[in-house]
Amino acid sequence: MADFALGVTLAALEAIGLWDGITDDTSTDEVCHCFLKLRTAGAAYTCAPRAEQQTWGTRYVQVYTHKETGDTTESPPPGTCSYADLLLSSADTKHLVGKPTVFFSHAWKFKFRNVLKAMRFFIAQNKLDATEVFFWFDIACVDEHASQHFDQAWWSSTFKNAIGAIGHTLMMLSPWHKPLTLTRAWCLWEAFCSLETGAEFSVCLGQEERAAFLEAVVDDHEIVMKVFANINIRKAEATDPKDLEMIDAAVRASEGGYTAVSAKIYEQMRDWVAHTMRQEVETRRDADGVLGEDDLGMAMTTAILLAEQGKTAEAEALYQEVIAGYTEQLGADHTDTLMAKMNLAILLKDQGKTAEAEALYHEVIAGRT
Repeated sequence: MADFALGVTLAALEAIGLWDGITDDTSTDEVCHCFLKLRTAGAAYTCAPRAEQQTWGTRYVQVYTHKETGDTTESPPPGTCSYADLLLSSADTKHLVGKPTVFFSHAWKFKFRNVLKAMRFFIAQNKLDATEVFFWFDIACVDEHASQHFDQAWWSSTFKNAIGAIGHTLMMLSPWHKPLTLTRAWCLWEAFCSLETGAEFSVCLGQEERAAFLEAVVDDHEIVMKVFANINIRKAEATDPKDLEMIDAAVRASEGGYTAVSAKIYEQMRDWVAHTMRQEVETRRDADGVLGEDDLGMAMTTAILLAEQGKTAEAEALYQEVIAGYTEQLGADHTDTLMAKMNLAILLKDQGKTAEAEALYHEVIAGRT
C-alpha cells in the first residue's frame, strides 16, 4: 500500500540525477526500474531489471538474487523499501526526508533531469526554501518493489484524502502546448482529487517552457485554452489496464461522472493560467511599480483572462492601469490604448455599467475616426 507519510527534498532527488548511468535522456520510468530498485532491494538480495517489450512500450521485470544462496525470484523478497526509507536509515541523509508538503504529479515518460529542472525553477520562482519543501514523488516515496493493486475504495478515499492532507498538488506540464500529463489517467485523477479536497493546485514548467508559454499567451490569449479544452479523462491512458479500470470506476462514481471531472480540471487549468500571468505581471514592474510598454501588453492579456473567468474587479483595475500606461507612453489615440478602452467598455457593459461603457465607446469611436 502506498505510503503518504514521507516526502523528499529536491536535493535528495538531484542526488539521484548524478548517479552513474543516468543521462539527460533517462526517463523517470527507467530511473525507477533500472536504478532506484537496485538500491532498495534489501540487504539479502541483489536486483536486476529484465526489459520486456509490450505493445504499449517497455515493461520491466525485476529478478532478485539471494546473495548467499544464489536463488532467484521475480517476487519481491522481504526487506525492500522506498528511497525515502533508505535516506532515513542514515544519519547523513535523514534530513532530506520529512512530512510531504507538495504532491508532485508527473508522467513517468518525462526525462528525469528535466523534471528536476522544473522543480528547481518552481522553487526559485516562488522564492521557497528548498530545504523546507518535501515532495511526495512516487518513485522516491513508495516501495515500488511491492505489489500495488488498489480497489475502488482506495482510489475514492485513501488516495484522495492523502492529496487533501498534503494540501498542495504540483503538476508538471511538458511540452506546454501538448502536455503529456493531461493525457494520463493518473495525473487527471490527481488534479480532480486536488479540486475535490480543496488542495492548492499549481503547475510547473521548465524555464524555457515557461518563456514559450508566456509568449504564446500574449500573442493569442485563446491558444492556451484551446490546448486545455482537449482535456478528456474518458480518453486518458494508463500503463496498467487495472489502474485504468479503478480510475474509471472512481470517476463514474463521482458526482457528474466524466463530464463533470473533465470540466472541473479544465477550470482548474484556466485558473492557473490567469494566476501565472498575474504573477508574471507583478514581477515585471520597475522599482516604482510601473510597467513598461511591452509589459502592458501582457497586463492586458491578463485582464482579458481574468474577465473571462468572471474576476471583474481584478480585470477592471488592470484595464485601468493599462489604459493609463498606454496613454502616457503611446498617446490617448494610439491603437493599443483604444483597444484597451474597448475591452474595458465591454467589461463595464457586461456588468450593467452602461453609462461608463458608453463614455468609453465614444472615446474609442472618436480615436478610431
